[in-house]
Formats: sequence, structure tokens, C-alpha cells
Amino acid sequence: MSVGLIYGWAYEKIPGRTAIIKGIIFGIILWLIFSVILGFGNLGYGVTYYLYSLVEGLITSLIFGLLLGYFYNRFTPKTIG
Repeated sequence: MSVGLIYGWAYEKIPGRTAIIKGIIFGIILWLIFSVILGFGNLGYGVTYYLYSLVEGLITSLIFGLLLGYFYNRFTPKTIG
């Protein structure tokens, strides 16, 4: 299943006023799940590597969330009213 599909389904449930803020929050949630919680197995390589991968993953997730929110807002049909 696509991450964008999950974002579209959960859009109304994600806190935030704009699609970009919601996308950034969604990216942070993905980072917490995949890098922090599931990343504890990386401690075998050393703490330095683990911390570096956490920071790199956070930056990547923030950029992904920003782009997801931007494009979601841009390509969502607007209602006239």
C-alpha cells in the first residue's frame, strides 16, 4: 500500500491546519515508527552510526512530509462554494 494513500485516508485525523503541516507531522510519525522504534536493531553497528541514521532519517522524513503535503494540497480537487 502506498504511503500517499494512507496520508489521504488519515488526512482529516492528522493535527494541523494546512496540508504542509499535516504532511510534516505525518513524516515525523513515519520517522518515529521506522527509524526510532524499528531501528533499535542497528545498535549492533555502534551508537554513532545509530545516531547518524536517526538524524539523517529525520531530515529525510521532514522533506518527504513537506513534499507530500505540498503536492496533496496542489492536486486535491477544490470545491466551489
